[in-house]
Amino acid sequence: PFSKNHYELLKPIYQELAGAGQKTITTTLPDLPWNHQNFDPYHTMIKHYLHKDGSWTHDYSLFDEYVKFAQSCGLGPQIHCYSMVPWGDRIFFIDAETGDKRFDWLPTGSDKHKKFWAPFLRDFEKHLKKKGWLGKTYIAMDERGPKQMQAVAALIRENSPRIKITMAANQVASNFKGIELDPFCVYLEHANAPAFLEDARKRKAEGKTSTFYVCCSPRRPNTFTHSPIEEATWLGVYPAAVGFDGFL
Repeated sequence: PFSKNHYELLKPIYQELAGAGQKTITTTLPDLPWNHQNFDPYHTMIKHYLHKDGSWTHDYSLFDEYVKFAQSCGLGPQIHCYSMVPWGDRIFFIDAETGDKRFDWLPTGSDKHKKFWAPFLRDFEKHLKKKGWLGKTYIAMDERGPKQMQAVAALIRENSPRIKITMAANQVASNFKGIELDPFCVYLEHANAPAFLEDARKRKAEGKTSTFYVCCSPRRPNTFTHSPIEEATWLGVYPAAVGFDGFL
């Protein structure tokens, strides 16, 4: 992974994505942000080292390399970082003394969760500022609940207020009151609810972006290998028809 040959194979695919209008570079903060729910393990692009005295250091070299590569293909300007609330609550790290890979469970809002993420956020913000990416970078969450999101938002505001927050949600934006979410993406089955359509109009008036997504459902419309090609066309036409800003 991420060898010279790997990047050569990715380049024409990423250039095609950029040509199709993709704005976002998707990156990973911990290992398995989706808890290995698929065949791609999604390893971290940032190595986290725990030292004997309890302090942390973070190696951003792969993250930096990947972002620069994606930008060279025309992707961006947004950089979405998954996730401070990984599915399964597991965080993997490296023991700096032995080099062994370890993990711990860090439920959102717990003291352990804060103890790991607070110093990381402070360090990450400094790193992003140095790279010139601070205004473009978002901590991204996927299908997390309002309580988890409130805890994460408070932690980000306290430790790295210039890093933005975004999410793909399986519930409407009004359930996350008090959290600045821009862009906000909702699962398709909620996208036609009158309350969300009205919310999207209000968000547009405020200069905010609202999009929608499909995943392993609904059965149709979708982009499964057996889906009729007209369904993919519909997924592009629908946001324009109802006033959304795009499709995840």
